[in-house]
Amino acid sequence: MGKKILVVDNHPMILKLMGNLLEKEGHEVRVAEDGLSALDVLKSFTPDIMFVDLIMPNISGDKLCRIIRSKPEYKEIFIVILSAIAAEEKVDFAAFGADACIGKGPFKEIAQHVNALLLEKEQAGAKDLTETVYGSDGMHSHEVTRELLSTKRHFEVILNNMSEGILELTPKGRVIYVNPVAVQLIGMREEKILGALLTDFFQNASRDNLTSMLQQVGDEPLLADENVMLQLNSKVVSISILPVQDEEGKSQMVIVSDITDKLKAQEELKRAQALMVRQEKLASIGTLASGVAHEMLNPLNIIGAIAQVMQLEEGLPDTIKENIGEILDQIRRATKITNNLRMFSHSHEQAKETKHVNLNELFNQTFSLLKHDFKTENITIERDFDKKLRAIEADGDQLAQVFINLLNNAKGAMVGGSDKIIKVTTRNDETGVMVSVSDNGAGIPKKYITKIFDPFFTTKSPGQGTGLGLSIVYSIIENHGGSIQVKSEEGKGATFHIHLPLQSKPQKSIDPERLFR
Repeated sequence: MGKKILVVDNHPMILKLMGNLLEKEGHEVRVAEDGLSALDVLKSFTPDIMFVDLIMPNISGDKLCRIIRSKPEYKEIFIVILSAIAAEEKVDFAAFGADACIGKGPFKEIAQHVNALLLEKEQAGAKDLTETVYGSDGMHSHEVTRELLSTKRHFEVILNNMSEGILELTPKGRVIYVNPVAVQLIGMREEKILGALLTDFFQNASRDNLTSMLQQVGDEPLLADENVMLQLNSKVVSISILPVQDEEGKSQMVIVSDITDKLKAQEELKRAQALMVRQEKLASIGTLASGVAHEMLNPLNIIGAIAQVMQLEEGLPDTIKENIGEILDQIRRATKITNNLRMFSHSHEQAKETKHVNLNELFNQTFSLLKHDFKTENITIERDFDKKLRAIEADGDQLAQVFINLLNNAKGAMVGGSDKIIKVTTRNDETGVMVSVSDNGAGIPKKYITKIFDPFFTTKSPGQGTGLGLSIVYSIIENHGGSIQVKSEEGKGATFHIHLPLQSKPQKSIDPERLFR
């Protein structure tokens, strides 16, 4: 009874002779010139028997066998290796899934061995014919073949131990070779990668960018541009593409470099440099602020004292009294700004008067001084406190200033409307305590989110704010060895997350990435 047979060999004469031989015996025969073509044939034709050459372009015979054996629908195919290298080296064809092996020689002898093997398989009714290589007795080793095999093994050692992923693609972008590093980067078994389109392993914009790169390749290499970074699973990679022209046509060698760690190192360096610049700027501004505050307070106090004495004089016209009252109001405003400058400059010094502080109690005490203003603005304060919150070593006065500034910042973000809510949450964690202050106000525009802790940065109109409140908060938290993050979307309010350690230890550096999320 005829069988369905697929012959895979890159030699056209072998394909023709094998086709003629098997068809005369009543078998249905298909042929393929390489491993990739064989996979295409298998999509619509499932053979009973396959004859496969080992050394072929576009997926070698051993890898083709492994691909076939990885697919359950092909488990019953009887695979016969048909190769000349059986005389050059001992081929463990059973290891990669083949059932038998015939050594290539004169075709007359090949035909005899093919017929003998098929007859033996039919009579035995079994697939275990792996004990011997059919036709090996009359075969002789060739020095040229042995040297080529040795060269092939050397190249395989080099490619298998490179730090970059190496793939070979057909002109249509299908993978016909992949080294171990590329297998690891893609995150799939080699059998799943071979024959697939390389672009299928990338998603969204990375796939589009890679497709564009492959289309751009001409006769010259397309070298990696780290401005064009592709996402491959959890890795960031760069791609180089080298065109290869040979008698088989043009293929492409793709070099995939994992630059994830390199980019992280560059980002960490940028953050460290930015933090150093920020700290130097803050120190300079702090020194300037301290000097300005000191020089301003004395004349303000003198002017205020004179205005108060003038207010006590009898018989002053009402307009003069009103003008003096306005002078005192502006002096109070200027004094408040000057005190903010002093607070800003002092906030860069390490907290000195540390003691046990319970943040739940500290917030309640602090808010009692402000509750009238919040009640007037119809703002509700919600507390979600951990009743077992641990005490921390900190300067209570400075942390009270943190609460005041955050509450005033939230109040300023909720102009107009109803249902204005500020929620304060406290929790323990493994190394300290967490405090969150949330509001349902206007939120922070994305273009401002990285600037809100900068000194003197404000979006308010002139005269409405100094831009020091959040900068003071940042500095106090930093000097307590803590961290602060802000999460906000425009129109959806803002949440400030603070972490404070149990012991107050000033940090010399803070990762700016921890500020914004």
